[in-house]
Amino acid sequence: MTEQAVIIEWDIEPSLDSIFEAEDQLSQAISSGELGEVDGNEVGNGTATIYLYGPSCESIWKAIEPVARQLSPRPARALIRPGGPEVEPRQVSLS
Repeated sequence: MTEQAVIIEWDIEPSLDSIFEAEDQLSQAISSGELGEVDGNEVGNGTATIYLYGPSCESIWKAIEPVARQLSPRPARALIRPGGPEVEPRQVSLS
């Protein structure tokens, strides 16, 4: 089965503490339903990204959307990708 992804992106570089807190909140939102996992982040050069993977990007997004919209600082967008890196993701604005 192809692993699907939800990718949360900031157009600013939040503090590492903010990113770690966001990862914790997102992880809690998907762990209760065993929907997937938070698989790390990239921070630097004025941006930040958190990666979430699981069998259904739509299930992950449904579980984390309320959390993602309340994160501080608020992410710019979520990329919802129903396949591997070659698949064009659906973009949802969060700002």
